[in-house]
Amino acid sequence: MIVDIDTGFGNELNLIRTCEEIAAAGAMAVHLEDQVSPKCCGHMQGKQVIPAEDYFSKLRAAHYALEGTDCLLIARTDSYHTHGVEEAIRRNLGSLEAGADITFTEGTEKMEDIIRIGKEVPGWKMFDMLYGGASPRISFKELVDYGYRLVTVPMVSLGGAVTGITEFAEHTFQDQNDYYIASRDRTGEDISPFGVFEMMEIDKWLGTAKMFNDKINMTSRIKPQD
Repeated sequence: MIVDIDTGFGNELNLIRTCEEIAAAGAMAVHLEDQVSPKCCGHMQGKQVIPAEDYFSKLRAAHYALEGTDCLLIARTDSYHTHGVEEAIRRNLGSLEAGADITFTEGTEKMEDIIRIGKEVPGWKMFDMLYGGASPRISFKELVDYGYRLVTVPMVSLGGAVTGITEFAEHTFQDQNDYYIASRDRTGEDISPFGVFEMMEIDKWLGTAKMFNDKINMTSRIKPQD
């Protein structure tokens, strides 16, 4: 089991507590990223990342907390979209120096960048094969050939659940205007990250937050460039 701890739920001390508790619960890996809090889905626009040195400090704290356990540390960077592939590679290399066991560059849009990261970053690398996300279609064999050893395939089983829940809600509440869930132009087929978040009215929630904090970005879909 891999546990995604987002940005670590606070500073280095909070992160140490989080990692210790998750390792004690029996997880095989934790997954820490370098976005600011509150974070954004890795395959959507509007992401922001913390300074690299601040991220490395958090990774060192996580490594300290996990030392002597069976729980591995996955270091994810979202800097590819905010600063480019060069910075993503730099953060991957720095993550390894800080004690990460596995590196992960989220949402690579170009095949050439996927290949380059696979070649230039040593050790175990993770790839997120997300249907409808930012990355181009790629096979498991290609990923192995390029040097990736851990591949996650999220949301594959979510499509039926999303469609079923939406249809149930529309049927159940169609005569109750206060609770009606409108399908708009959705057909139930869009199970991409942005499609799911649109159903959850992400623009409304981010807009509300932005009323109080101008630094919070609105978001949109990222499409692969290849």
